[in-house]
Amino acid sequence: MTYGLPTGTNIPYGEPGFPQWVYDLAAAFNLKASTYPGHQESQRAEAGFAPNPNRLNRGIDWTGAVPDMQRFADYLLSVKSHLEQVIWRNPDTGQQVGVAGGDDVSYTPYYQGDYAGHTDHVHTRQSQPIPLPQEGMVTRPNFNEYAVWSGNYSSRNGIRPTMFLIHTQEGDSNADQLARWMQGPVGVSYHYTISMDARDKGITVCDVVDTDYSSWSVLDYNNRSINLCFAGSRASWTRQQWLDRVGRAIDVAAYLAVQDCKKYGFSTKVVAPPYTSTPGISDHAYVTSRGIGTHTDVGKSFPWDVFAASVAKYDGTAKPEPPKPEPPKPEPGPMTDRQLLEAIWAKVSTL
Repeated sequence: MTYGLPTGTNIPYGEPGFPQWVYDLAAAFNLKASTYPGHQESQRAEAGFAPNPNRLNRGIDWTGAVPDMQRFADYLLSVKSHLEQVIWRNPDTGQQVGVAGGDDVSYTPYYQGDYAGHTDHVHTRQSQPIPLPQEGMVTRPNFNEYAVWSGNYSSRNGIRPTMFLIHTQEGDSNADQLARWMQGPVGVSYHYTISMDARDKGITVCDVVDTDYSSWSVLDYNNRSINLCFAGSRASWTRQQWLDRVGRAIDVAAYLAVQDCKKYGFSTKVVAPPYTSTPGISDHAYVTSRGIGTHTDVGKSFPWDVFAASVAKYDGTAKPEPPKPEPPKPEPGPMTDRQLLEAIWAKVSTL
């Protein structure tokens, strides 16, 4: 089934005129949809854009509360192959979501001049219906991500990554500060840096090295690994310090790990100390356990159970919690003399 409204269609927010799937999708995210004459009625020759010789109106603007629009934009990234365009910038966090021809261009200059006009609505262009979220579907968590590219990288020499490794910084930077430090000639880099703001608890992810290349993180394992560093973290932290100071960044790190495992086709198996099998996902100390280097991060108190639960959530292997049994009804105690007389009188009065 294709999508496109007649040339010149005008539908104010929430008014009739769209096919039903638009209203169903809007309701799923507490949004309202609109379009106007000339809205994406062009013929685009770019890859990923369907032919539009009849100049059909293929644009939709979606508006609502900022958290709902962000949730919707995050969902659209998970179904981006169904979309020709997504343009959105969160006015509170600055987070950008961009799709062009089915590709995620959020962290490229593609829509650089367009985001400023898309802070009060999420713009989409599509030539087919956008699918509704599936029941129980987990969408992208809320975090701000942008590129701070480093020149500290090298070729993988034809080797595809087979593991995702997490690290501590052993310092006090946030994600942005650590990423910018790695733009210098420091001989070290990670693919991602991540941190949680101490005030608003927002999560920031900086893309430092393209995952198609090797970061300089784990010596001889560089060409087979993807590496993420928790900025401002230390291997000596207690479990509670991890939960308090990194918090939801653990969940976001798990999300990133699962996306890269899927992208490169390797296991999402989480292997924690004592490293009795080969990971998909582990930490720097795993590499040390193989006789390479001396690092011990992420440390013995990292909350692996919390991290692994998030990985299972995002790779679809999480098991639903069994329903809790209803508590047994208490057995009635012996009646008092008054209760017995009242029961007898009630019975007699019905005769």
